[in-house]
Amino acid sequence: MNSMMMKVCQYIDYRRSLGNKLATESNVLKSFARYADTYAPDEPVSTKLVLAWIETSKAKRMCKAKRMDALRPFTRYLFAEDTHTEILPTHLLGRSFERTTPYIYTKEDIRALMHAADIVGRDYRLNHETYKTLIGLLACTGLRIHEALALNCSDVDLNENIITVRESKNLPMRLVPFEASTSIALLAYSRLRDDRHRMGIPFFRGPWGGRLRYDTFTKVFRVIRKKANITDGKGMATPTIYHLRHTFACNCLLNCYRANKDIDKSIHALSVYLGHSNLASTYWYLTGIPELMTLSAARFKRCEGYCK
Repeated sequence: MNSMMMKVCQYIDYRRSLGNKLATESNVLKSFARYADTYAPDEPVSTKLVLAWIETSKAKRMCKAKRMDALRPFTRYLFAEDTHTEILPTHLLGRSFERTTPYIYTKEDIRALMHAADIVGRDYRLNHETYKTLIGLLACTGLRIHEALALNCSDVDLNENIITVRESKNLPMRLVPFEASTSIALLAYSRLRDDRHRMGIPFFRGPWGGRLRYDTFTKVFRVIRKKANITDGKGMATPTIYHLRHTFACNCLLNCYRANKDIDKSIHALSVYLGHSNLASTYWYLTGIPELMTLSAARFKRCEGYCK
């Protein structure tokens, strides 16, 4: 009989052939496979076996629930060939996530961030322009920070105003169009580069000339945020880079309400633009900010009047 590790590897290859990356999940699955092959060789996967493996970890409850979530699709996959496999029940260890209300940046906040970035980064040649341009790009396109940092010069078409995202989370590739004003800012940044003619180089450069690292930028962003005097919001989470994506999604929906567009179609278009594989992921980024709720309530009242 095939070992559990072999089954896991086959499953990972199958999921990746469908376009799934399974970066974190693959490590979780292989950890379980090593445990199963050691303590329950040739036995079908059961809830009892999975719980025994999970309890070997000293992680918090939510982390354990995430491990259960990673294994649940695997048990469905195994069940198709071996009906002795137990499909793991949902929420056995509780919810695997808790959504805190994200910080939604105002236009003034974003201006303050870009101004602070212009000051903070002046200790080394191109830093201040890199940080300022990157924050502006995240705010006006909703790109994930990892997607932006992975961009090469050849991925940013300043003639057609389109970014090609090759390191997307759920898709092998997607196109992200942007406004002409964004193109002007990106062009100004690219003109500062000594080697802009080499299309294979990173678009956003780090302090030492290579690709700007994620951990470097997150540390700098905290300094920038404090310099901009942007602190925790009332009942909201501590402002982070990721909240720029939340802000973009909320502003897009807000503009759709202002333009009296079909909201269902608009959310679908937003989902495609953000690179989501399902609408649930898009709803995760939407927050009921006061102005959005006011416009939504006003439209509901108009619809209610039509129904009468």
